[in-house]
Amino acid sequence: MPLTFDIPAALREMLQPGQTIRAFWNAGNVNNEIRHIRAIVDYDWIAYRVWSARLGWQYYILWIGTLKVEFEAGVLSLADRAPVEALADLTD
Repeated sequence: MPLTFDIPAALREMLQPGQTIRAFWNAGNVNNEIRHIRAIVDYDWIAYRVWSARLGWQYYILWIGTLKVEFEAGVLSLADRAPVEALADLTD
């Protein structure tokens, strides 16, 4: 079934298998993650894994609409880039 909304090109580039992205909500937030994209399933589900020092690799699958909302909120970035708040600390 085709999606009823458009996925921004920048987000499509981020969500390629093998890519690593950062989900950064704010400093000290326990939900901050480094996500390793593993696969695209049925065109609109993204499988990824997250490393936990306590549990090892944890695997998840998210609907692409959820990732679109996170992207539009400024939560997602490529993992090789520092989070916006961390960059602000460096310039002070």
